[in-house]
Amino acid sequence: AFANSMPKASAPSFYHRYRNWVRNRRHRKKGRFLPPDPVNVPEEIQVHELLGQGKRTCTYRAELNGQRVVLKVYRAAIMRRYQWRFGVHLAQFEHDRNRAFWDNPFLRDFTVEPLRLYGVTDGYSPAFVQAWAEGETLLDYAAEHGYVSTEILAAGRQLVSSAHAAGLYDLDLNVGNVKLRKTATGLSPVIYDFNLLPQHLYAPNPIRWLSLRLGWRHWGHRDFAALESWSNQGLFAHALHLG
Repeated sequence: AFANSMPKASAPSFYHRYRNWVRNRRHRKKGRFLPPDPVNVPEEIQVHELLGQGKRTCTYRAELNGQRVVLKVYRAAIMRRYQWRFGVHLAQFEHDRNRAFWDNPFLRDFTVEPLRLYGVTDGYSPAFVQAWAEGETLLDYAAEHGYVSTEILAAGRQLVSSAHAAGLYDLDLNVGNVKLRKTATGLSPVIYDFNLLPQHLYAPNPIRWLSLRLGWRHWGHRDFAALESWSNQGLFAHALHLG
């Protein structure tokens, strides 16, 4: 669906939404975010330090039954916005996308296990628990070594192709959000952020909706563009154009 059917009277005013957008954009450019929301989760999970903040979530190192995990707590304001605009519970959405990867034998090696989902019907904070993603980020690897092997790019292409074959598009392939896992054949990319809404299901505007519906823009355009950006950001000695 392109938009939900919430009554207009329940929606924030255009001025209010524009003012918040300008303020948040200015803060994000300077690396500043609103303070994290209070965290209310079951006693089974022990929450430790804050690892990072983003526009949608605050991420914590945590433990679940003695296992090191990551806890993502979704910002209440973002949850309301996504619910109003798209009819999406963002924690549920990310959990389900991660689960779709983990349950697919061709994609499991490229992700981590989804473990818990809170805040849908249980009264806890909207939160999602994943297994800890081992390894360094693709960005850190490139900064340390000065290059990224073509084998890693080939594995990224395999990841994208397998995801598209499963009907999964608009992956978060930002170089700072991709980790590298050691395998028997080398290093393989691992993705763990799944809260990017696929535009062919939740178009950001009418023009994008029309271009996707009419086939003017491929559903996987952002995925291929992200792969190509690995080279365009200087991670490879030569730019690689994937088409």
